[in-house]
Amino acid sequence: VIIFLSYNPRTRFLDVISIPRDTRISLKGVAIRRITQLYAYTYKKTKSHKAAADSVRNKIQELLGVDIPYYAQIDYNGFKNFIDVIGGVKIKVNYPMDYDDNWGNLHIHFSTGVHFLNGQKALEYIRYRKGDRGDLDRILRQQSFIREIMNKVKKPNVIIGFPKIAKILYRNIHTNIS
Repeated sequence: VIIFLSYNPRTRFLDVISIPRDTRISLKGVAIRRITQLYAYTYKKTKSHKAAADSVRNKIQELLGVDIPYYAQIDYNGFKNFIDVIGGVKIKVNYPMDYDDNWGNLHIHFSTGVHFLNGQKALEYIRYRKGDRGDLDRILRQQSFIREIMNKVKKPNVIIGFPKIAKILYRNIHTNIS
């Protein structure tokens, strides 16, 4: 998931732009065609999460024509642990979601209706990419999911758990924010 966040503290306006993983890019002399490949390519070459995240950030800056001073990247385990520590997330599934990738050990199965997702199920939900509109449907699901998380983290029982949340994020996040 690649998300560009812009926050203006004076107006208290938060803008969230989802960048499709299949966004076409080109790099001189490199056979990379999608932005999602850039992180893996740079990480494999440098063995550095910072260098990989910087390469994606630089490409997004180029695509959007804006300066992006900060980035944060969280891995799957950190995401799952974060969702678990906030007590899960309630999501409404509008159509059956079924996908099996035995090679990648990814199995996603949701019936229609309201589901209460723990960390593992939440990861499956946001990774699901099948459907009539592919990545567009996934982006809309991810944005809805983020709204649910934002509503959830405002609740007193989650705020009380902030030390646990901070510990999980510290262990599982790669960022240039000091």
